[in-house]
Amino acid sequence: MNNDEFADLTPAEALEFLDYFIASGNSAITELAPAAARDGIELDYSLSSLSKALGWIATKLRFNQVPVPPDIPEWLKASSPPYFAEFDDPSKMLMAHASYYLGECFARLPGMHWTTGDPEYMEKHMPAVTGFSDGVNLPPLVVVKTLMSKVVVDGAPTTEFESVVAVWRRGCRE
Repeated sequence: MNNDEFADLTPAEALEFLDYFIASGNSAITELAPAAARDGIELDYSLSSLSKALGWIATKLRFNQVPVPPDIPEWLKASSPPYFAEFDDPSKMLMAHASYYLGECFARLPGMHWTTGDPEYMEKHMPAVTGFSDGVNLPPLVVVKTLMSKVVVDGAPTTEFESVVAVWRRGCRE
């Protein structure tokens, strides 16, 4: 789902999707755990496992270069590369699983829990984790998509995973 599709959900539909997201994410991580373990990655839902888990998933992602659509305004074409990167379907599924893992690692901390995103912000009706000291919600689908695009597509260093985890960790109530 994209941001617009989430925004169009009713609050009840958003909660239904959240339940599906958590259940399917939990099942997927259970299935991924043996392969991760063979590569030395423990999917134990600890914050200390998070950046390594995200890095491991990043190595599995693939994308295609898609031409910029001709109906995009010229001013946008001028500031964009000649293509957009689009992750393939298996990669999109892995990113959804990574999103669940990211969210669940934080949701298991004291005072934290899953919710749906604030209707007043970009994460409207998306799965989100709440309970951070600054009142901000963590929308893991947005965070993972942005982060994986930066590392996998743009070639940013994998230390980005550690940096992002550290930023969100600072907002936890301890």
